[in-house]
Amino acid sequence: MPCTITPAANRNTSRGWAAMPSRCLPSIVAVAVGLGCLVGCGRSGPVVQFVEGRVVLDGQTLEGATVGLSPVAGSKGLPAYARTDTQGIFRVTSTRGGRRDAGATEGDYIVTISKVVADVAVEATESGERPKPVSSRKPPRNVVPEVYAEVDTSPLRVTIKRGANTGPAFVFDLKSSGANVVSGKR
Repeated sequence: MPCTITPAANRNTSRGWAAMPSRCLPSIVAVAVGLGCLVGCGRSGPVVQFVEGRVVLDGQTLEGATVGLSPVAGSKGLPAYARTDTQGIFRVTSTRGGRRDAGATEGDYIVTISKVVADVAVEATESGERPKPVSSRKPPRNVVPEVYAEVDTSPLRVTIKRGANTGPAFVFDLKSSGANVVSGKR
């Protein structure tokens, strides 16, 4: 027999739950367990920490650079990436199982930074006309010294700890001439 509850006007409400037919109890328990699983079965996986930093090249903020965090051998961290905005600021995102998380897991990381640009020549036009781009035969180039772009050669290191990871340890002041870095080591 299905579980039916009589409207409050037709039953004795002074007995509360005791007035509910006993055949309803299994249905109520099943619904409560189902709701508990929905609420309690949220996202699982590694906990990520907020990471924000800044990239500067030769004293100028570097817009559109790719920042990569690769776990140091033996570290339990996950690879994480970011792109710098117009002020050179980046916020790291890690991916696991196709899901993106805003941050990186705790651990030691090698930092790589690159910005690849393609030189495009512009064809001269008559005044008042919009210039037309001409295909360039030059290959794209990295405006950041290659030493910073490779995991094997980058001198940049950070340690991600529990909580917000910001400040001087996450400011990478790069120089075009050589691999000298002013900050960015922790």
